[in-house]
Amino acid sequence: MENKEYQKVIDYICQEITDGRIRIGDRLPTERLLSEQMGVSRNCVREALRSMETFGLIECRQGSGNYLSCRMSEPISEIFSIMLMLGTTNMEDVKAFRMELDKQACRTLAERADRVDIADTLVAILGETPGDGETQAIEVDARFHYELLQLQGNRLWMTIADAIFPVYRQGIKDTLIHASEEEQRRFSELHRAICEGIRAGSYEQCAQAIEEHYQLLV
Repeated sequence: MENKEYQKVIDYICQEITDGRIRIGDRLPTERLLSEQMGVSRNCVREALRSMETFGLIECRQGSGNYLSCRMSEPISEIFSIMLMLGTTNMEDVKAFRMELDKQACRTLAERADRVDIADTLVAILGETPGDGETQAIEVDARFHYELLQLQGNRLWMTIADAIFPVYRQGIKDTLIHASEEEQRRFSELHRAICEGIRAGSYEQCAQAIEEHYQLLV
């Protein structure tokens, strides 16, 4: 019975979201009010809210209440970490997935009417982070690939990309720590080749540069 009451609270809140009565950033009804409206115990409401928080659907702000959120990438990221720990996936899978995301983003961007402006935006990122050593290179690579997907405009891709970014970032870090000057220079060249492929409207040029980029990762 308790499980059914627990699910009833979740279903109610989800229906409120579907109907547009609760939007991202809105405060949810209090536990007391939900308990009275649903005819269930406060403990049941609290457990339902805790479950929704775990999934990134709501955010609990101490002393303020519960708010509708959209932080789905965080629980997905935890799932990826567990999968890596259990050996049900590995870094090669992560690399392959990120590579395909980048390639599909380039396919879309290379066909856009504003592809020259997009290429300029990406080129600017490559020169915006002063400094030296692998720290600079890691930050440049992270911003470049994030913006590449962001410009493509697919929010589902961005949620998944955000989830696997910590793993991908570690792979980049491990690579650049051990990379020779020639390899670091090649990384930079490949970033620019991706930009020029987009500028020229050539998906093939982008795909070739992306494949070589990911082959350099450990």
